[in-house]
Amino acid sequence: MGVRDTRTDDLIAAAQRERWTSLDLSDLRLTALPPEVLDLRDLEQLNLWDNRLTHLPEAIGRLSRLTGLYLGGNELTELPEAIGVLSQLTILEVAGNRLTTLPDSIGGLTSLVTMDISGNPVRRLPPSIARLTALATLDVDVDHLDPDLAAAVASGPDAVRSHLAASAPAQTAPAPAARAAAPPAHAPVAAAPVAPAATHRASELTFVLVIVAAVALLVGLWRGLTFVYVSIACSVLAWVVLRWGDPRRR
Repeated sequence: MGVRDTRTDDLIAAAQRERWTSLDLSDLRLTALPPEVLDLRDLEQLNLWDNRLTHLPEAIGRLSRLTGLYLGGNELTELPEAIGVLSQLTILEVAGNRLTTLPDSIGGLTSLVTMDISGNPVRRLPPSIARLTALATLDVDVDHLDPDLAAAVASGPDAVRSHLAASAPAQTAPAPAARAAAPPAHAPVAAAPVAPAATHRASELTFVLVIVAAVALLVGLWRGLTFVYVSIACSVLAWVVLRWGDPRRR
């Protein structure tokens, strides 16, 4: 736990007891944010100016009602990604720290009106800042910025948004799905459709031959064996036509 004195404990205890919406912990020589502060869910303003903070925990995102967060005059080298969930934040003061950039999640601060990151050796601004359409004041030292971005900063937030939006890498569109995938080598080949006309003709011929065979058999029983032979021949022929005339049996 970082250095803290009785004043810090007294202030936090009062905030817990009376459900303060604003807490001023400035100039208390804190080297870490007291964890009890992260349970003060009613806080709307949190002032941590002029301490010795080197790190801000990801759990800062639990203070979802914050509208003002004042972190100037510390020793922060980065801001946590969770800061981007503070969607009600309108003022972010981080002047006089050691930041070289901001997290991409900063684009989630859609209510942000004022952002002061002056007095930091900032070398780049994330493209997500282009989404901060409510941002009216942006204070940032331009000494380490790209000349084009520095010129945009000098022109105001609108120019910064336009510059960052134009310089953001374009997203690659997904390749269109193949119109028809080739079947795998082991896939069964569908049988060719049977021609209805050919099947119908074979059935008709078979029917005629069966009738002839039946008549020949009756006559043969009456007149002699010759017609019996004719009946047998017609039966065999009918079977051949039925077997080979239907394409589905080939």
